[in-house]
Amino acid sequence: MSCVYNVFESGQGQIVSGRVVDMAGRPMDAVEVTLETAGDPPRTCTTPDNGIFAFAAVPSWADCTLTARKPPHTFHRLHAATTAGGIYASGNCWGLEFRSGAGGPPTAHDQDVSVVAGHSVDIALAALDDGLPDPPGRMQYRIVTGPRHGRLIDPATGQIEQYPHTLADDGSKVCYQPCSYYAGIDQFAFVADDGGIPPAAGPPSFAMALRSPRPAGGTSISTAPSRTTARATS
Repeated sequence: MSCVYNVFESGQGQIVSGRVVDMAGRPMDAVEVTLETAGDPPRTCTTPDNGIFAFAAVPSWADCTLTARKPPHTFHRLHAATTAGGIYASGNCWGLEFRSGAGGPPTAHDQDVSVVAGHSVDIALAALDDGLPDPPGRMQYRIVTGPRHGRLIDPATGQIEQYPHTLADDGSKVCYQPCSYYAGIDQFAFVADDGGIPPAAGPPSFAMALRSPRPAGGTSISTAPSRTTARATS
């Protein structure tokens, strides 16, 4: 017995069908959809590339509960009810839609940082979160690459020796100490993770540049994802 979306090839009963999409409305594959009705064992199917799911031979007058699962996406539970149908009416339940509630990874804020050679500076990492998943996970910051002309210190664990490094105790601050002999631009990169969709593999979502001028002056650094500009001040 099989069901191709809303075409019931054989057997008796009703059809419960719909699709699974992401936040942008694009079909999602490999989502496990489960249908539960009173008195019957749960039934499960997995969506193909078009995001469609369909269950055949569902009893008439059945109250149905549907759930969808594909970590790290989140979906609201759906409820549907079939009827008996007849010559001029259908007892099927069509057009159900699961929409992913998981947003993208957090987006880092721009910020200005100043540091003088031979001194250290505490840097508060920041990222904009979309509030998903709900309830939201803890925001964690992971240093992907460290500076070449200085060192980073995690306030909770001390000097960071290996990268990538996740700040301990859900911390959001890191201390940068440039080498005492160095004057110039240094940088490190980090990503933020809110427990939803993980940061994509590849280039870090945020790169921070630091200029260590000579003690006589200071430099304000404007940073942004994938680009960095410097504004010198006296």
